[in-house]
Amino acid sequence: MPVLGLDGAQATHALNRMQRGLILAAAILFFVFLHEGVFLFIAAGMAWRLFTGAAPESRSSATMIRYTLLLFLLGALMGLVPETMRRF
Repeated sequence: MPVLGLDGAQATHALNRMQRGLILAAAILFFVFLHEGVFLFIAAGMAWRLFTGAAPESRSSATMIRYTLLLFLLGALMGLVPETMRRF
């Protein structure tokens, strides 16, 4: 559940439009391969940030790497949790 300050919104402010598009594509790929709805929520949020609001001209490679690594970690954790546990 997103909590103010911990929902990733501040991280997206550091990403330029190209990086936001790359993370959007990565979240969609995770959904396609893992069939987990949480990645659709991440993709929707990133699409919203991609097409609305201002984006910096310069890129933040460190933030992009961290955001992508967190997506991989979330995907790995979702893969380790048994299907029966995810239904609750």
